[in-house]
Amino acid sequence: MSSAGAKREPRETSLRLMQGWSRRSLRRLTPLTGEEGARRLVDALISECVGRRLDEVASAPLLNGSRLRYPELREFFQRFAPEVVHYLPRNGVPAPSVERLEEIIRAICARIAADFPATLGRYGRTLLAHEWKTLEAELPRRMEASWSLAHTAGGEAVESLCRSELEALLARELVGLRDAKALLELRRATRQTLCWRALDWDEDY
Repeated sequence: MSSAGAKREPRETSLRLMQGWSRRSLRRLTPLTGEEGARRLVDALISECVGRRLDEVASAPLLNGSRLRYPELREFFQRFAPEVVHYLPRNGVPAPSVERLEEIIRAICARIAADFPATLGRYGRTLLAHEWKTLEAELPRRMEASWSLAHTAGGEAVESLCRSELEALLARELVGLRDAKALLELRRATRQTLCWRALDWDEDY
């Protein structure tokens, strides 16, 4: 079968759909916030919407089939529940205790997602459990971009449009994408294009 007649791989189709959404969103947001602000806002929307889907498909804070390492568990508690760290030895605990700690982390992340939906909780409990350090480090610049957009005429309406389009895309075109690993890979690949490709507005997606 010729390449022209071959069907696209599902992952390739999903990525192209996400790239098309990114390109449209950047086109709308860049005149309002500048290129860098637009990238941060689009990146945040990707993590927000994919994070919600991850919460639907992941029953525990485990991604890519791997558990959080014990030092990562301990570091999480040091940041969000320092009163617990005093009871955690530095060199590890038995497996049943690790499972219990993961349950506690899941509960803490669910609480953060519920109590702080506009900041760190925006990305859902599953993504937060694994990427809290990165998400927290990126938060000030993302909040700065959001603040700038909120104080620009029509900015919030544009962001709402971009969000609703992405939610519709995930619900309609990518409804079958319910594997945590595939979702994370799609998020990673889409975010990469924000660095070098998505602003090539003349490219046909």
